[in-house]
Amino acid sequence: MSLDQHKKPATTLLDLPPELLSLIALALLPASPKSSSSSSSSSSVPYTALPSTAYLRSLYAFAQTSRATASAALPVLYSILILRRTRQVTNLAHTLQRHSHLANRVTDLYLTPHDGLREANDRREDADGWQQHVRSLFDCCKHIEHLCLTSMSTGSALQNFLHPHTHCTPTEITIHNYSASTPDFSSLNLEPLANAQYLHLVQIRLTRPLLDFFHGFDSEGNQRKGKQSNAESSSSSSGSQPHPITHLRLSSVHRYVFDGLPAYIEKREAVMDRQSSPSSRGGLSSSAAAQRERRRARTSDEVHPDTGRLFAGQRQGWAQETLYNLAADADLLPNLRLVLIELQPMDTLAEPSYPMEREQPNFNLVGADPLLLQQQQQHPFTSTQGQGAPFDQYAGLGQLATIDFPSDVPVSTVEAEEWLALEHEARLAEERQRTAHRDAYWLRVREGKEALLNLFRQARASLPGHAEGKKDDFELRIVASRAGGWSYSEAQSEFASAAFSPSRRKARGSRLQLISSEPEGSEGSDVEQEWGCWTDEDVFELAATRPWLGLEKGKPGNGGDAAQDSAGWWTGELPRLNASGSDTPSSA
Repeated sequence: MSLDQHKKPATTLLDLPPELLSLIALALLPASPKSSSSSSSSSSVPYTALPSTAYLRSLYAFAQTSRATASAALPVLYSILILRRTRQVTNLAHTLQRHSHLANRVTDLYLTPHDGLREANDRREDADGWQQHVRSLFDCCKHIEHLCLTSMSTGSALQNFLHPHTHCTPTEITIHNYSASTPDFSSLNLEPLANAQYLHLVQIRLTRPLLDFFHGFDSEGNQRKGKQSNAESSSSSSGSQPHPITHLRLSSVHRYVFDGLPAYIEKREAVMDRQSSPSSRGGLSSSAAAQRERRRARTSDEVHPDTGRLFAGQRQGWAQETLYNLAADADLLPNLRLVLIELQPMDTLAEPSYPMEREQPNFNLVGADPLLLQQQQQHPFTSTQGQGAPFDQYAGLGQLATIDFPSDVPVSTVEAEEWLALEHEARLAEERQRTAHRDAYWLRVREGKEALLNLFRQARASLPGHAEGKKDDFELRIVASRAGGWSYSEAQSEFASAAFSPSRRKARGSRLQLISSEPEGSEGSDVEQEWGCWTDEDVFELAATRPWLGLEKGKPGNGGDAAQDSAGWWTGELPRLNASGSDTPSSA
């Protein structure tokens, strides 16, 4: 028998089992892009990386190889959908209507940020049929786990998601509001939010209908009996269990929400003390009185009329009311572990107009006789006739001003030190005048944060585990605003960082099987790790660990002076630890 007859037949791609083909398709998914939030190892805020679409061509090519590879690639191809244009939504809606098995594979959905607005190269029928096509998407896709959409006053994406016919209940939801006011949630069906564990609201207030839903009450204050969700067992309902939300981020909050917040909380608490007295309960039954006391924030809303508020401070008052209502009823959200508040960005302070740096006078005369140097120290106004001081003989006679030189040039060591001290004091006074109001702003933010955190802890103290002395793992952070202000590219990058992260998909129990080449004990293997915008640090921690993030690099010095090249000035966009008026905090 020849040697060729003993060779085993070559294994081709078509000979692989379906399980391996599925793993190959999953391996073609791109890596999770880095979030634009600052990391502990960065010296500045990194740029926003748009999610790459190169992986789509690889999946297309793999799917067109054979029927077996198509069966393995199509579920992966339709699992993560990033729809940037209105025409893509139209084409996808037509496809999913004909292939329901592909619609069941959709787990991560990003809808175009234009919410139906017609763009370049879009057909007119695409924009005209936007509402119908979006409604068709939510009718077909019943297993969405991660959703990011945009709400505009002229669009209908949010209205079609919060619709009675929507069956999906995502666990990670991001809603961007690009209209002037918060959407009216009282007219919408909030059941699709029943399983939201990570909720990110951009320029949206937690109005009373939203809080009522999360607290388990209907609009009339009664215990809500919601429909059974897909993730719950057959014996439980959405109204009998507390809401599962664990992470909440409020972005683009009014920049002055913490200005006067401690006094606002004290005023609302005083109103509640009067209403909780026995004489104020009247003829209420014991159960009604208990429910009234339990829903403290809602009761305070009813007795705290919003009248007489100036229009200029109306939005600030609404934001303060939102934070108070959330914190005062924190015991109704026992699973809540992290609240992030991103304030609207502050304007950059004006660049300091310091006088030009002058070199300190040098009185060591080159080539001078040592005896003459000693005489110069004893008689500083006597000419040494040495190199570098040819006009010293005129100083003692008061004739220096008659020569064509500035009148404030120091002529002695004592006068030079006084001149430098006056210049330094003038610089500090100008710096204090430039930054005093911004330092006071960040001080009020810190005071407001502490008052709000104390209110959270007081409300959560009645929870079963904390009442027994268990340490509360709740955390409140004031995070820095994004450089792009949650622009379209920022939102897409944030969505991709969670959609393409194997650890995130494993943590939420995604229906799509994932491959992870990470060793046991690494990120996402046993412990749930945070990602993306949820890892943003508190601004006061940034001031202590990375103060250079709040500095603007100074202009290059004359002659390439390294000290002047690295110097910077405080922009006021982030707080600082050293607010005494010195030049800049140390970045060591």
